[in-house]
Amino acid sequence: MIAWTAPALFPTLHSGILGMTWFLCLMIVAGVLGLIVAGIFGGILFLEPLYHWRAAKNGAPYRVGDEVLILAGAHRGRVARVYEVWSERGQVRADLGEQERQEVTDVFSEVAVCRPAAVE
Repeated sequence: MIAWTAPALFPTLHSGILGMTWFLCLMIVAGVLGLIVAGIFGGILFLEPLYHWRAAKNGAPYRVGDEVLILAGAHRGRVARVYEVWSERGQVRADLGEQERQEVTDVFSEVAVCRPAAVE
């Protein structure tokens, strides 16, 4: 982003300390915007497919009644049955007890659970 912005702004640079300070501030803003844009596109292009690949390797898609091993969080290591699937969000709800159900602390992403046979 800086390499793209600098040549465009350089002709507008006024001589003196104020002009140079303004130019450097604009280059910092361009760098920050470049990092944000790269982060968004990097996440969409690289992290999302990696997430889906890991979920499939863990045994996704899950169905109601499937047994899953919880891999992360306070319930790590527990085996529970899936009682609800939120496929549009990539999440499942595992039966951990009535308190967890009421507090909605029984929701796990597809990469935070796996089929017990899929443990490597």
